[in-house]
Amino acid sequence: LHYPLRRQRQMCIRDRDNVSVSSRNEALDLSISPFPNPTKSQISFFIQEDNSSFELRTSHGELIEVPFSVESNLVKLDMDHLTNGVYFLSRKIDNQYTTQRIIKID
Repeated sequence: LHYPLRRQRQMCIRDRDNVSVSSRNEALDLSISPFPNPTKSQISFFIQEDNSSFELRTSHGELIEVPFSVESNLVKLDMDHLTNGVYFLSRKIDNQYTTQRIIKID
């Protein structure tokens, strides 16, 4: 799926759905810094406008559906329905990956 960053959207990350955002930047910046981490309900992170796909997995590698929204360059993931534990947020751009550990607490 292709979604411009300038619009706010509600959707789910799924195995067969890659969320993409349009890009005008030449520089490739894979970094993501989710906050707050650890979290009780929601994490957020800023991204540049680029073609990215994201996925959230459990510590066992299971892909998880997570409601999220994109507004301007801020991505928000709703983790309220997930159990406490360690999760991994991966970002892919042009066959390059970066992964950040997310800790969910009560």
